[in-house]
Amino acid sequence: MMITASFNILTLKRFFILIVSLSFAGILTAQDLPDKPEIQRVTIDTSYHGQGYRVFVEWLPSTSPDVSHYILYKETPNLDFIKIDSVLFNVTGYIHVLPEPENLSYSVTAKDSSGNESLLTPGVHRAVHLKAEFDECYMRNLLSWSPYEGWDNNLSVYRIYVAEEVGPFAFLDIAKPSEIQYQHRNIEGNRSYRYLIEAVRTQDNLVSHSNIDLVETLLPEIPAYLQIDYVDVIDEASVNISVTADPESEITAFQLLRSTQFDADFLIKNTFENDYHSTFSISDHVATSGNPYFYRVDAIYQPDGCPVSRVVRSSNIGSTILLSGEENNNNVSLSWTPYRDFPGGLAGYEVSRKIEGEYVDIEYTGPGTTQFNENISSILDGPQPGEIKYRIKAIGSPNAHDPEGGESHSNEISIELETRFYMPNAFTPNGDGRNERFGPVIDFAPESFLMIIYDRAGRKLFETEDPYEGWDGRFKGGGRVIEGVYVYHVQFTEYGGRMQTQTGTVTVIYP
Repeated sequence: MMITASFNILTLKRFFILIVSLSFAGILTAQDLPDKPEIQRVTIDTSYHGQGYRVFVEWLPSTSPDVSHYILYKETPNLDFIKIDSVLFNVTGYIHVLPEPENLSYSVTAKDSSGNESLLTPGVHRAVHLKAEFDECYMRNLLSWSPYEGWDNNLSVYRIYVAEEVGPFAFLDIAKPSEIQYQHRNIEGNRSYRYLIEAVRTQDNLVSHSNIDLVETLLPEIPAYLQIDYVDVIDEASVNISVTADPESEITAFQLLRSTQFDADFLIKNTFENDYHSTFSISDHVATSGNPYFYRVDAIYQPDGCPVSRVVRSSNIGSTILLSGEENNNNVSLSWTPYRDFPGGLAGYEVSRKIEGEYVDIEYTGPGTTQFNENISSILDGPQPGEIKYRIKAIGSPNAHDPEGGESHSNEISIELETRFYMPNAFTPNGDGRNERFGPVIDFAPESFLMIIYDRAGRKLFETEDPYEGWDGRFKGGGRVIEGVYVYHVQFTEYGGRMQTQTGTVTVIYP
């Protein structure tokens, strides 16, 4: 049979005491000694709030008819026994006051009127000694306790109790007789927890209480508030996230998380330190015209020597706005994903349009609207702009930490308009006021333009960068050219930035 070294020492010492007792003075035998009383339990008085600890030792009366006293012994840490007191035969309980519950092992003997004393062992009982510690790394309280000794195989279960702050004890969990450790998870920081173990004997539901141990889950001061003020699209590949955090907090580490869903699959994109400004900005690089993106910021804490960090506070979720649109028969239809979520709520949306120059706000909608339609026929009177750009601005309501409420811009979209550009094949510069100049027929203003006219021998006759000037049929501004066929080369940049070239011929006719 395998036994531990500590059990061997304990067994040998108690066996030695038994042998000495049996051969007391070489005269007495075990039959001559009073029967040893049976200890019922050793338990700590958990209702006692004075200095130190009060340990109850309770026993059944000795079955011997001649008992004058009961003698109390306490086992020392080195497994010796010392006498602590004696009581009269009609007393079956004793309160032992200790400064600390280091070793809670006791034995009780009976003494008769002739001074004969019963055996010291077996029958030693040891109460549960509990130790609780805060594991800051994994945010849990670790309980460990010494097993109750003396009930042999009649110990049925350990009951675990917890009290938070100054509240009453509440049942937490149970442990098997073979278990002497427990992990209390889902605890909160900067709180006090008191723990108590209750050993239960099977045959009569008798209980023995351990000492009460206190744990304080002390953590750095976490942010009282942490919020995303707004998420703003800067351009086709950049997003700016504005964050406001409690500047009084001792937590300086944060992480940015991103997802394509509002409430799932957030992945860490960046971890950073704040040095410590109340409001700060975070940049993210992502294709803003592909999907709406949702962001969250976590304040994180990593204790020294701990391999993992822990989230101590999370912000609200902020998102980009994804705008899309189309044009059909001079009607533009816009739709966008809703902004989620301003700390103070969404006040509404502003629809902005840019033809040339800066954006101009053209429509304000309520927070429940994510569509807009307009007819652009009036815009198309005159030269075509080639494209019209739109974007949406979400407006947040004021909140406790952002009195302006914040603004979030969507991606920018371009609505391309159908334009005309073609070159005539003949003109008549004869001075009659009709069809006097040759140039492109165009209904938009090119961003750049170049037209060159050559004769059939390749000599340059005319050049201009003005798309509306046209060639008047003269040789470099001098005399008129002769009737015939000439070569033109045109190069221009459309409004959208695409370079176009065209080469052809034009016939000069003098009717």
